[in-house]
Amino acid sequence: MEKKRAITAWIFLAITFTAVFLGGWVLGIFLTALMCFGMKELLMMMHSKDLYPSVVTSYLGCLVFFFLGCASEIQYLHLAAIFLIICAFLAILRRGQKARIRDIGATLICVLYGGLLPSHFLFLRNMDAGSTDLFGYDLNLALGFVILMVVSITVTDVAAYFVGCKFGKHKLWEAVIPKKTI
Repeated sequence: MEKKRAITAWIFLAITFTAVFLGGWVLGIFLTALMCFGMKELLMMMHSKDLYPSVVTSYLGCLVFFFLGCASEIQYLHLAAIFLIICAFLAILRRGQKARIRDIGATLICVLYGGLLPSHFLFLRNMDAGSTDLFGYDLNLALGFVILMVVSITVTDVAAYFVGCKFGKHKLWEAVIPKKTI
């Protein structure tokens, strides 16, 4: 099992670094695929806590923010946020008697957590930050920042996995992540 997990991780890292180096729409499509997997897990967590966000608005929000990130149109973030707040409100109100204000809030959390925050990854990668000489290579600073972020996330995630395997005793949230321990 550990060998299979390690092979999968190396393949995923290779795909991640390829998408990061290519940037633009390739990175946008890669992050959108990750967003879909992450959004599914986030929605499961919400449902386990009796929160029912608008699934369509949640995914739409993520796609809108990723489109803006790919196009490097940061000046339209506030307009997209206003549009999505209105969409969330209307989507929940369409439920009639079953409409709850906390579901509107849950929808906005999904949009912000699953769309707005990761879209900054694209904004950072597409930023014109200049370049520097690194061991004889001309390194784009924005690319360097993104690589640093990916490496930091990877190291932290791997360390958390091994610490959890070695010292974890109590299940964290069995309904959502059955094997996660603290």
